Amino acid sequence: MTNPPTSPLPPQILAALDGDTATLAELSAHLNITDARLQWHLRRMLDAGQVGVRDEHWALTPDGARLRRGDQAGTKYGLHWVLTPVDLHPLADS
Repeated sequence: MTNPPTSPLPPQILAALDGDTATLAELSAHLNITDARLQWHLRRMLDAGQVGVRDEHWALTPDGARLRRGDQAGTKYGLHWVLTPVDLHPLADS
């Protein structure tokens, strides 16, 4: 299992690619971040099957598009939620 996302960029990348394709330069200009930082996130998202690349144009995969619409199956950003003891224990003891 992977760690939860620590950056708001993956959802922003999914939103930027929603219904369109873009090159690395176009995405980095749109999101106002460096190419290197964007490429790091895109590679992780590519490995997770959320985006694909063809002829240097990035696009959402069906899984990425599903995450972009919101996932009702308990998966968000390609991660499955895990219940922790805090989730299972009520905050106030009666």
